[in-house]
Amino acid sequence: MKKVLLIALMIMICLHSFSQDSIQHIDNNQPIKSVVIQKIDSLQDSKIDRIELNLTQFHHETRKSQFFMYVGTLLTMYGAFNQPSNNKPNYLLFAGCLSNFIGGVIYLDSFKYLNFKHKIPGKKVHFDVD
Repeated sequence: MKKVLLIALMIMICLHSFSQDSIQHIDNNQPIKSVVIQKIDSLQDSKIDRIELNLTQFHHETRKSQFFMYVGTLLTMYGAFNQPSNNKPNYLLFAGCLSNFIGGVIYLDSFKYLNFKHKIPGKKVHFDVD
């Protein structure tokens, strides 16, 4: 029992000695007094605007391609499950496949807005923003 009390006392002393005490009271209502002032660089701003425009265009193209792919998948499924009784070709099936293909082409084409360069071993990769 004495050993348990001695160990508990040592742990409490260690916890108190390693705890952090705050001497100054922090008032959350005071505004922050330090302000970081950066020099405005018009070239940097134009690059940031160009990156934002490219990302927006990539997003729109990707959404458009997703629409074509979803419509194509629905048409393909509908055409596959509703086969005509006679041997006529099912045009919904072909339209769905064509829509999926168009959506895939638009999706692959949308990556042109991200300006990826091919990575060649031994060379540094530069991303053009212009």
